Amino acid sequence: SALGAAGGIGGGGIMVPMLVSVGGFSVHHAIPLTQATVFGASIMNLFHNANKRHPNFDRPLIDFHTALMLEVTTLLGTVLGVDLN
Repeated sequence: SALGAAGGIGGGGIMVPMLVSVGGFSVHHAIPLTQATVFGASIMNLFHNANKRHPNFDRPLIDFHTALMLEVTTLLGTVLGVDLN
């Protein structure tokens, strides 16, 4: 997960093949396990960074207004994509 996050792909693109080839999991089980792992890492990063301040400006490190705006559009796109599929 750390290698995937460092590479900008979120971890899933590396963890699924590793779980299948090294861990002996089927793809059917590796994908949800990877999603749970990436979700857990995201929650921990949120808790770790939620109260931090920006190093150069007087504002929080996380721009929650932008995150909220992006989350709403992401959820709408997900619902639309599932309906169209």
